Amino acid sequence: MRVYRGRVGGLLIVVCIACVGYLAWQASVKQTGLEEKQSVADVRPQVEQGSHTQKDNPMAESPTNTSKIEHADDSNFRQQVLEADGPVLVDFYADWCGPCRMLGPVLEELARENPGARIVKVDVDRSPNASVEYKIEAIPALRLFRDGKVVSQFDGLASKAELRSMLGL
Repeated sequence: MRVYRGRVGGLLIVVCIACVGYLAWQASVKQTGLEEKQSVADVRPQVEQGSHTQKDNPMAESPTNTSKIEHADDSNFRQQVLEADGPVLVDFYADWCGPCRMLGPVLEELARENPGARIVKVDVDRSPNASVEYKIEAIPALRLFRDGKVVSQFDGLASKAELRSMLGL
């Protein structure tokens, strides 16, 4: 009977964690305004008229256009992170993770403000070998690498001040 209660309790904990993750993801979607982004159809007339400046077009400042963050996977992790000159902040994340989605804009802002900072994102679902090697058990997981070794780590949602401290900025 005791084993049965333990399994039910464990299942209850997993369900609670999933609910919290979902709620955090919903909050990040609302916070970043993903549901209210301007559509391509709305932007096309601006482009055709030549009136598409950074100020007029909210999509011009998308992370893909201005991002200084690199992405790595199992095939290029050694080259991107372990063999890199200087410190590299690695964010182990997943697309479905609410806190990871909340951390994304903070990392983008940090990268824009500090062009010398090297930030690399690793999707744990697409890079299982790196995730296992560095014992990533919860995400987001931040690891600071220097000369191919982890010199600092932080698990969970970090503030910009904590990230600056990790990088020594």
